Amino acid sequence: MSRQIGEDILVRLVEERREFIPSPAVARIDASLNGIAKVLWLTNEPAGGHIHYVTDINGGISDVRRNPPRVLTVPPGNANVYKNTRLGEVLILNSSGHHAFGADAGHRSLTIKSKAAYFPDISNVDALEVQLSIGSNSVLRIPSLRQWTTQLQESEASQSPRIDTSVDADEIELQRLIEKEEQQKLAEEKELMRLIDEEESLNKLIADQEESSNEFLQELQELDQRKHEKAALHARVIELKSRRRQFIRTQSDLRTQHILDPLQEKVKRGHFFDGRFLVIEGGPGTGKTTTLIQRIKFLISESIEEYLEMKGKFLADEEKHVLFGTRSPWVFISPSQLLKEYLKKAMGDEGLGHLESAVVDWHSYKRDLCRKYRIYAKGAYIEPCSNQDEGYQELFFYSDPGHIRSLEAHFTKALYSKLSRRISELRQLSFGHVELNVALGNILNNTLQSKIESLRDLIQVYNNLNVRHGSVLTSLRDSGNELLRISVRRKLDALASDLELRSNLEAVFAETEGRSQKSWLERLQESLDEIVRKKAAEGLGSNEHFSERDLRIVGLYGQLLDFSSTDEMELIGFAYLFGSIGTGINQNVFDEVLPSYREFRKSQEFRISVRVLSHSFLDQLLEKNRKVHPDEEAFLLGFINRIMLDYRSAAPQAFREIQQSRKHSFQVGFEGAIKAVIAVDEITDFGLMDIDCITSFAHPVISSVTFCGDLMQRMTLGGIKDWDKLDSTLSRRISSTGSYCDIVSLERSYRQSPSVLEIARTLFKEQQSRPAPFKSTTQISPFEPKPKLFISENQSKRMAWMGDYIRSISEDYSDGVLPTIAVIVKDDQSVFEVKRLLEIEPAIQECGIPVEACDQGRVIGNANSVRVFSVKFIKGLEFESVIFHDIEHLHSTTRADMIGKFLYVGISRAAYHLALTSSKELPPSLSAIIPLLEDVSDQPGSL
Repeated sequence: MSRQIGEDILVRLVEERREFIPSPAVARIDASLNGIAKVLWLTNEPAGGHIHYVTDINGGISDVRRNPPRVLTVPPGNANVYKNTRLGEVLILNSSGHHAFGADAGHRSLTIKSKAAYFPDISNVDALEVQLSIGSNSVLRIPSLRQWTTQLQESEASQSPRIDTSVDADEIELQRLIEKEEQQKLAEEKELMRLIDEEESLNKLIADQEESSNEFLQELQELDQRKHEKAALHARVIELKSRRRQFIRTQSDLRTQHILDPLQEKVKRGHFFDGRFLVIEGGPGTGKTTTLIQRIKFLISESIEEYLEMKGKFLADEEKHVLFGTRSPWVFISPSQLLKEYLKKAMGDEGLGHLESAVVDWHSYKRDLCRKYRIYAKGAYIEPCSNQDEGYQELFFYSDPGHIRSLEAHFTKALYSKLSRRISELRQLSFGHVELNVALGNILNNTLQSKIESLRDLIQVYNNLNVRHGSVLTSLRDSGNELLRISVRRKLDALASDLELRSNLEAVFAETEGRSQKSWLERLQESLDEIVRKKAAEGLGSNEHFSERDLRIVGLYGQLLDFSSTDEMELIGFAYLFGSIGTGINQNVFDEVLPSYREFRKSQEFRISVRVLSHSFLDQLLEKNRKVHPDEEAFLLGFINRIMLDYRSAAPQAFREIQQSRKHSFQVGFEGAIKAVIAVDEITDFGLMDIDCITSFAHPVISSVTFCGDLMQRMTLGGIKDWDKLDSTLSRRISSTGSYCDIVSLERSYRQSPSVLEIARTLFKEQQSRPAPFKSTTQISPFEPKPKLFISENQSKRMAWMGDYIRSISEDYSDGVLPTIAVIVKDDQSVFEVKRLLEIEPAIQECGIPVEACDQGRVIGNANSVRVFSVKFIKGLEFESVIFHDIEHLHSTTRADMIGKFLYVGISRAAYHLALTSSKELPPSLSAIIPLLEDVSDQPGSL
């Protein structure tokens, strides 16, 4: 049966390649479903294709379509099962036994007889990393199914044919194969160690005999014979070394893992659209990012309806439209451009699309959103800081929940005070003008009768003023402006007969000409407009400020202050003070946010939220009061988003039905940025202000926000140090009580070898003062490379050893495939220096390995090269082998608590090979890991 399973998988792979199927199957299961025997194929895509909701011009659903399927059509007796369905979950979590479960078609029963999960290699028509189980037996692991079936056929050809084809016999056969594989592995390990020892003995004997070969020519024949023996032994060693390559991966990309382990599957399918934030915590290689990627796919698949229905919930049409009808209902946010690029391939393999727009690095994305919201736009008088601005990359605000809440509360109060002032003034007015008096009475009785206590109330009031009284208020404003035009024109006409007055006024404007390109008469008319407006406003009780030039003009031309009637004065004053009060929310609320913020920055309430170390930078920003720090970008975006939510709830009809051309840029930006599914990688590198902003992009109709990270991999000053602060920041957005931030820890590490991972576990315990919550899934093997430490005061010796070490790594691999290798140094200047020295080392030249200088974290060159990086850019790299060169220099250029974290992060990037060089003993902060390193300082030839 095992051979038949293997042949079935290979046949399907051939057909999938021939049909250009973009989403091949990842597992084959022999099962009985509701009593009917079936061969089930687990797939990454639904067999019927994805549902797509087509949007009409008003944003509603005009059509429901289904995209063409991306999986192979199967013959009778076979069935494709999408892995994100309920049945798919049962098949993933179990390898045998009887199971009952609820699904879209009701209750079902399932019996699993055999299961083979694998990684499809379509280009080579092979299944890799196969895990085969029959019945309740242990799992047989097969590196290459094609090679294994060939070997099995050859083995069976030399044996008598089997008659018993029962499941029990198949289980016995599989157990025999597992035991045979384990015995062969143990025998090969022992044989390799024996041969290595014998090769070393032969090397010593040859060396001894070569010294005396000139005196004992008669032994030349024996020496030649031993050399032939050495060559034969060396060939055998090479053959056995090739067997150990299953312990060492030869790819630099994030490992594609289509089927998760049980805990990862639980995390992937848990807490969806329930108003809770989820944090996936895990150490190096635990698959937290892979789980996060698969969670995105699960949440935006229509199979999510099956899970909701099990809870008695059903998606409304609007929710379906948000999840399935938009071009990209999700966004994946990374802290850096470098890490973002490494994740794209894994997402493409999972079948996620629109990666260019959906996978973003936060710094670039945040600035781009500021442009889309027109925070950075002509007339906004706000612009971003540049890389040259001192303090640009430093933490600006205090990164704790208390300061974030205080900052938002104080700015909300300042904006509310400004926006509500005109409403208060309007309530206190009385007019002699009949139409004005009637309009005011209607406004007070119909719109301003209730208390206004929040920005949301103000939004509702300004919307109602526009809807209920907009036309009347516009008519009164136009009447007032027309009276102003007539009044000013009348006063200008009077100047025609007063040459002396005209001459004096012209002299005033000549003194204040400045850079204006307008004539003095044009500027006079503008001044008269302003003076008359302000004087009319004073007549209504407003306190107005007149410039020095205005006062001189009034002194020369006193008749300016005369009005033909009280009605004229009241209409002109009303148009000036309240002309825009009926124009709606855009002008009366949204247009006031940025000017109010610029004014708020000057306040003491703002200053106390800025770190003391950043006060000098703040003073520089306030000189022109235009540039904003990246932390302020996050604050403004989050604040505006929450105003948009207030708008949506206070005036839902206006929010929904306003024409696209009349929408404020804040609303246009908001509607384009909100997402149903938000995923944030390396959350510990984000400050709380950024996290608070990111959560504000959750779609108000339906949303899920998931973070993943490792507290030990925090590399930024404002990053998260403990999960409690994150929980405190997020919980306040949902409820005043209780915790709404669930932390789930992944415990099994898959990427690192046990020897390398043990160093990470030790560093974690040292810095976090608690045992590491993760461990390796494999046992230590004699094949795996041991982490190395080379100490020498001589730089040439350190470089020579590093060259030899890199060459030894290359010798572990066949077919000229070099593992990805990173050399980590203290800064970009060292990048070029180490590159120059390393590429002239004889060991590097002999094996022809190119060396690339990757300054600024650029990933240049090809995978088969040694790339040198600054430690600053270590986050986001993914390499098989990592060498920390002159690690003592990292200690001198970073904070004392950071060197352990740099090393920890380096380990999280490496898989099997790890080495450290130093000119002196390791610093005390690394003393705990010294016993775990193989010190080869006294053995220059030992690698």
